[in-house]
Amino acid sequence: MDYVVTVDYPLEHLAAISNAAGGIDTPLMRQWLATRKPVLFDERTPWSGMDHHWLDNFGRNGLVNAAVDAFLDDRHCVGTYFSFHRLPAMDQKVLSTTFAWLTPLIHLTLMQVIAAVEEKGGDPAGRFSTLTVREREIATWVGKGKSNAEVAMLTKLSENTVKHHLTRILDKTGCPNRAGLAAAIAERTAAPLQAGTKVL
Repeated sequence: MDYVVTVDYPLEHLAAISNAAGGIDTPLMRQWLATRKPVLFDERTPWSGMDHHWLDNFGRNGLVNAAVDAFLDDRHCVGTYFSFHRLPAMDQKVLSTTFAWLTPLIHLTLMQVIAAVEEKGGDPAGRFSTLTVREREIATWVGKGKSNAEVAMLTKLSENTVKHHLTRILDKTGCPNRAGLAAAIAERTAAPLQAGTKVL
């Protein structure tokens, strides 16, 4: 996954279904890939042979009455995948008809949003992958509102060393100052996905 757009979706569940290659794998997505048609799913009536770990996590996060669809854009070599949860009704005919016109529109809109984000150069949170382990540790403490003196005590480094690390962290992430770094950390903490995935 390069980009994720969420509205009222538990990011813990998204992180749980993300794989090391940066993709997601769910029974719903596999069903869509097999049929290339909208998929409806009610967790109270699971399919046979369904992964119980996934199903438990799905139910624990309240993701009932799900409908998914996707759009493969061969011209631009990109695909988008959409999932809607907690739907008030599960009428196959109505949802399939709705998806027929809605999915291409959402795809086009998402492509425009991604183009705008990439034009701006992306967000600082995406550049955290360039930090060393020690720099990430210090950035995390700064994100929690700790002063340089407190970070020095917590990491058993001198305050001067923390200051040097912080300068490198700001340079690498493109954050203008400590407050910008804290905001980027908060954004990253809210989206615990693999490095490179941007949550919009």
